[in-house]
Amino acid sequence: MKENFITNLQNNIFEFSKLIIGSDLKDTAIDLSEVCLDSLIENDTIKEIPGLSAVFSVVSFGKNVQNHFEFKKAVAFLQQLQKGTIDSEKLEKRRLAYQGNKKWFKKEVEQVLLYLSRLSSVEKAKIQAELYIDLINEKITFDQFNEHLDILDRLFLQDLSHLSDINFAESKLDPQKDDVVAEIQFNLTRCSRMTALGLLYQLHPLSYGFSKDNYFRVSENGKYWCDIFGCFQNKLIDKDSAYNDQL
Repeated sequence: MKENFITNLQNNIFEFSKLIIGSDLKDTAIDLSEVCLDSLIENDTIKEIPGLSAVFSVVSFGKNVQNHFEFKKAVAFLQQLQKGTIDSEKLEKRRLAYQGNKKWFKKEVEQVLLYLSRLSSVEKAKIQAELYIDLINEKITFDQFNEHLDILDRLFLQDLSHLSDINFAESKLDPQKDDVVAEIQFNLTRCSRMTALGLLYQLHPLSYGFSKDNYFRVSENGKYWCDIFGCFQNKLIDKDSAYNDQL
């Protein structure tokens, strides 16, 4: 029993690795992550899309809602990944690692699958793809990738728009005048959550000589997440524009 479990796990990692370096879902016109669960069950045409049969084999596709949700997250991740801008040489490095059964690539895929299973929404699966694109393109290290996956796991997505607003307000400060305080209406609940994740840090009045008791600044990790959020939002806008053009 244990040997069968280990064999199935290894096979799933191997199959998902192949999906990561492939492009079967890149040109899929329909965003499968937006399809209702019952449609995934009933629509045989969707299941015949190239590449999806492999996803079916990786994700336990039973008759319960949770398994279908796991499928949607996996497809959302792969579609977002394959439509991203990835350095061809760095992707080729992973193709060779896949062919050579390299441990470091298997470890990457294990982390991707582990965190995908933990995520609470399809939107988070798409953002995880953006993080993985940055890892492939070597904008972040593997350790940083893991750190950001932990942040994503605990993050309230609605907090990102507030983080972006704070970051924009800070960008308007005049560095020549040693400005510290920007005019921002802080949502203390959201700021407290993001401070706990290391995306913000709090300035104290006694240290900086201003009168506001609750004032926050964006950390380096926070600025990175503003970039991720901006990139993700732009892709959503592009998708909506393309959809509207077809109407």
